[in-house]
Amino acid sequence: MRSSFLILSFLSLIFFAKCQVFEPSTASEGPETGVFVIVDSGSKPLPEGSALQIGEIRKLANKMPMVVFKDLTPGDHTLLVNASGFAPYQSLVTVPPGTINTVIVRLLPSISSDIEYDGTEIKLYDTSMDIKIPPGTFEGLKEGETLTLRRSHINVKSDMLHAMPGDFSATALDGNSVQLESFGAFELTALSGGRELQIKEGKSIQVLIPFQGEVKPGQTHATLWSFHEKSGKWK
Repeated sequence: MRSSFLILSFLSLIFFAKCQVFEPSTASEGPETGVFVIVDSGSKPLPEGSALQIGEIRKLANKMPMVVFKDLTPGDHTLLVNASGFAPYQSLVTVPPGTINTVIVRLLPSISSDIEYDGTEIKLYDTSMDIKIPPGTFEGLKEGETLTLRRSHINVKSDMLHAMPGDFSATALDGNSVQLESFGAFELTALSGGRELQIKEGKSIQVLIPFQGEVKPGQTHATLWSFHEKSGKWK
């Protein structure tokens, strides 16, 4: 069975459906305040020049997939990881005073396709993702320009689920906090000329992925959740 997921107003998002709790990152006592980041790239080696960033501090993880950020202000910080061949990673990390907090980052492999935009509908078929993009969907994309679609489909029954950003806490429409359990997930980013593209107001794209859950009698849909980078929460 396949489910049609409709993206309505923005693109560089990851969509999710419903409640799983994961253990928080561990902390080790120490005289300094910071974060020790371990990058898990699975069976693929971490590419040279992979960048990790917290605030204005940017470091490269080349041969060793480990980076230490020291002298951070206690509190919540946004951790960004960018590595070629993997989906961008972003998560909020908490830095208690007087400790070096250990955080394990699991990167999600991604694939990219370059398409010369000719003003017609774009259709892209993968093993586990079908994408349809109507003409004129993206802001600022002109005919003749190259559109790059970077995407990942997540098998939520595998360890790759841990590569999803955030701690799976979410804010429902009624304002209540909930925990999510995934029935299917993907990451999709559109770029042109090195810039991320946004979907025009009122436009949409269609993405088909497998529904990885039990379909209950009479069930016709599943709630979609998107990850918001500024808040670090799913909504």
